[in-house]
Amino acid sequence: MTRRGTPVPPQPPWVWGPTEVREWIRGAYPSKRHRAQSVREGPEIITRLRIVAEGSDAEQVRAATENALDSVGLTLWASEVEGARHRVVAVLRRSLVGERLHVSLRFTPPIHVSSCKQIVARLGEEVRILGVSIREERARLPAKRH
Repeated sequence: MTRRGTPVPPQPPWVWGPTEVREWIRGAYPSKRHRAQSVREGPEIITRLRIVAEGSDAEQVRAATENALDSVGLTLWASEVEGARHRVVAVLRRSLVGERLHVSLRFTPPIHVSSCKQIVARLGEEVRILGVSIREERARLPAKRH
């Protein structure tokens, strides 16, 4: 940089490949156009939770799942409950190999990460958990008003 603070344009590349030329042009002549406004993103949310539990007693795992969901204020099959805002759809499948149950929970609307951690912790008190996977997204916030 010079004394007055104006940037010195970068030197042209010695090799004139398309990538080098593009980088040199962008460095020497920065764009002054207005960028499109990006979508505002909020906190992380969980849309799906998959848990692998040890054991073959599906009723015990189902009851433990209901208790864990109840601890954060959610109920299974909330579409049957009158006036329910949240809906949790659960699918329990037996593993083909070994004595394991796969519990898949889908949340509508999505829940926060802290609620998901509470569900897993509460379920872990009653059932031995072998694995957990989640599908994360970011909540979209409304656009800023200028």
